[in-house]
Amino acid sequence: MELMTRIRKWFAELLPARKEGTDHQQLHTWMQHMDQRQEAFQKMNVDELKKLTDNELVMAVQARAERHVDEFGMEQAEQLAGFLDLSEPQRTAYTLYWYENEVMNGGLCQFLTNSSRMAAPYVSGALKAVGAEEHRQLFDDFIRKHEIDLDDLSLFGDEEEPDAARFEGCPFDEFDDSFYELETLEHYVSDYLKAHMDEL
Repeated sequence: MELMTRIRKWFAELLPARKEGTDHQQLHTWMQHMDQRQEAFQKMNVDELKKLTDNELVMAVQARAERHVDEFGMEQAEQLAGFLDLSEPQRTAYTLYWYENEVMNGGLCQFLTNSSRMAAPYVSGALKAVGAEEHRQLFDDFIRKHEIDLDDLSLFGDEEEPDAARFEGCPFDEFDDSFYELETLEHYVSDYLKAHMDEL
């Protein structure tokens, strides 16, 4: 689930619909800059992290957490081990990054079927930790009402073969529409991270 892999995939999907005159060199330069930035994030000390903007801080912590998880391996069990080995603030940021990213990209249903769902049991606690109460209430109410077991999402299938039958009668669209009306999680996460700088 490397961050840069996701970004590249997103750009690849955009290119067929690009406007005439798109500067491919400019895109290539931007991607190189992002790669360099990702590497720079890995080497930053606490004092350097403190100087980042809120957006950059969230990106830096996500990049570092992502690298840590991937160093354990790419198999599901290895990814989970890496995830559980993160510090609590890193795990919180990682959880909320993938939760928000997946819901914004394809809805809660996508989050529950993609590999990032390993973070699903931690979403409520992460939302509480950062103080995003409206988000937490929405998530908790939906999970409780529809009796979704976040510790065993195998009934939903996976990203290769989602179990459509399991989704019938589960109003994911209603959840997604309510989610999209809430403010983004970035400032909650950045404020939380700034209070836990020594654990990043």
